[in-house]
Amino acid sequence: MKLLCLMLAAGCSAAVSAAGIAAWDRPLRGVMVSERIGEEDIAVLNDWNVNLVRWQLRWQDFPKSPADTADAAAYDRWLGEALAHFDTRLPLLRKYGIRVVLDLHTPPGGRIHPGAACRMFTEAAFQKQFIETWKRIAARYRGNPDIIGYDLMNEPVVPAVPGEGCRPWRELASDAVRAIRSIDPEMPVVFENQQWAIPNTLTNFRPLPFRDVIYSIHFYYPYEVAFQGLNGSPTGIEYPGKINGEMWDRTRLEKELLPVIDLQKKHDVRIFIGEFSCIRWAPEGTGRRLLADMISIFEERKWAWTYHAFREWSGWSVEHSRNPAEQERALCPTDREQLLREAFSQNRK
Repeated sequence: MKLLCLMLAAGCSAAVSAAGIAAWDRPLRGVMVSERIGEEDIAVLNDWNVNLVRWQLRWQDFPKSPADTADAAAYDRWLGEALAHFDTRLPLLRKYGIRVVLDLHTPPGGRIHPGAACRMFTEAAFQKQFIETWKRIAARYRGNPDIIGYDLMNEPVVPAVPGEGCRPWRELASDAVRAIRSIDPEMPVVFENQQWAIPNTLTNFRPLPFRDVIYSIHFYYPYEVAFQGLNGSPTGIEYPGKINGEMWDRTRLEKELLPVIDLQKKHDVRIFIGEFSCIRWAPEGTGRRLLADMISIFEERKWAWTYHAFREWSGWSVEHSRNPAEQERALCPTDREQLLREAFSQNRK
């Protein structure tokens, strides 16, 4: 009888696991959103046929935020307010059949500037709070079918010399997975690697020793195109085209993604492009061409993706024209908005 009970328990556990990860078996195409969106914005996402949002738990800004100088108690108060606000939006997302990846965009301790290293890798107390934060979130949303993943930390950055008693990111992330699974064993977890979750951080990467982990990268390549005009960088850089003597086109993008492609092939893991974008004032047609090549690669590999970002900052907005002086949304859909909506039209909810 004891053996039979153990077998039944194992079967139930497998069934729970399958239910938790099943949402990732269908194509997921969506956008990253901030806490600012309301019902009108979510209704627009429904009109676009979005089926996934990456919801930022973000304390004001990134990479700088009040968390950079806040103590543990202040962080906990902010988190409580952020989760309470999210709870007011979750029924609206459910109403329109939009699933959620919950992203801890602002971790305990915030970041150290310049460099944006996470303070939790210099002060061990914030690592303990990180684990407690995920326990708190897991307990709050245990069994909620609208949330299909916990993104452990947005773009972790580890300093060259970590603080005394601080665990490496891989070990700390593993601790967080164990803590979450002790409360909600069926919840998929999204892992971004240090530094900044860029593709080459997954070169020869060994997956975490857990089931139902989705590996996420952020993709803003080529930087000279995607970030042009920011922080005084040059503008007028077209795609496809030669940049610093090197040709950038779809083939070059795919080459940059080879570590991710190899990880998927070698270990049969799920991939999630949590962020990708192109600044809106790139030369005419450049943004659409770059985003089209990116999306075609993601689709070919059957990767889930969320565009950065929807109604957050106008610089990344596909609803705004190429003119940086125009702060109102364009009256007619831009070529970039049309591109995203064409992709979203394939979604099932």
